[in-house]
Amino acid sequence: MPIDIKSLDCFSIGEDPKSVGTRWKQWIGSFEIYLEAIGKVDKKQQKALLLHTAGKEVQELYKTLNLTNGSLEDTIEGLTNYFAPQVNKYFERHQFVLASQESGEKIDTFVTRLKKLAATCEFVDIEESLIERIIEGSNSQELQKQLLQVKKLTLQKVLEIARALEMVNYQSNVSSSSNEDSVHKTTEVEEFAFHINSVNKDAQERLMAQIEINGKLTPMQIDTAADVTIISERVAQTIPNLVLRPSDKVLKSYNGTNIEVVGSSQVKVQYNNQEIGKLPLTVVKGKGQTLLVLDWLRCIKLDWPSILRVTGTKQEPTEEISITNLLSDYKEVFEDRVGTVKNAQAVLVLKKNATPRFFAQDQFHMH
Repeated sequence: MPIDIKSLDCFSIGEDPKSVGTRWKQWIGSFEIYLEAIGKVDKKQQKALLLHTAGKEVQELYKTLNLTNGSLEDTIEGLTNYFAPQVNKYFERHQFVLASQESGEKIDTFVTRLKKLAATCEFVDIEESLIERIIEGSNSQELQKQLLQVKKLTLQKVLEIARALEMVNYQSNVSSSSNEDSVHKTTEVEEFAFHINSVNKDAQERLMAQIEINGKLTPMQIDTAADVTIISERVAQTIPNLVLRPSDKVLKSYNGTNIEVVGSSQVKVQYNNQEIGKLPLTVVKGKGQTLLVLDWLRCIKLDWPSILRVTGTKQEPTEEISITNLLSDYKEVFEDRVGTVKNAQAVLVLKKNATPRFFAQDQFHMH
């Protein structure tokens, strides 16, 4: 099934004259992604697409600037030069300083927003300015405290600390909300089963959920550590009425490999009898995994008993062990306190001058 790629919105020159230069640069960036998404077209067609997509205001300006005989590159340069003088770096820096992390906004989303604002600020050291703004604009006092204790910070180090703290807070909130949920009487059992599966499952096994996307039942791997719910391009072709928009998301695996993003979409999501509504979905190149992660998991109440099973090693695979007996037989394991390992000695051998680093468990993260 071919993927329908929706065109960009027209560019409005008069919408906000003070930010027209910044908005134009952002629009051109989205247009370049749009060209990549639609496939190969020649330069003449690309120029026509630029003018058609940008709209009547830009078309009139294009004629006024006498760019009609120029190439695509000449047209973009001419329009950019026209808008660029209207960029006031002091105004842009003022906007940058006012930016603060919104309630519920993840650190990667906040940093991406800051990077866009910083692009027109003409900072001498962009990374240093980003670090300062992250510390001052963070909505987490705990993160501010941790970052201010580190003498030499890099942007990567800031992101590692912030992501780790986000994950700890998320897991704590999930645990607290589960214990307070009076609808699910087996909450403690479900939480217990989750940890058993996540620790002891064979590496080849995955926690899967069947999610309806635009009416198409789609198996999705549950990953509570990743950032963005994704499906592969191959799976996307099986989803009916999937309309893709160009996306400026940058996905990387934790070994540093870039993951090519095809586009993003708003899709109708349903799970069992739950009408979830519209959720954002990112489509990536290739035939890889379909991941169900935090941005969707916050909206979907999964049927954990049907997803998770606690089975014994000595019984037949289909025989479920009584949770009550397990909790009784190994009650010291499940006490509400931090456990300790006794009568054991461990030796850790580190490389000379090794620097501790944090790596999350997820496969993907977003900048």
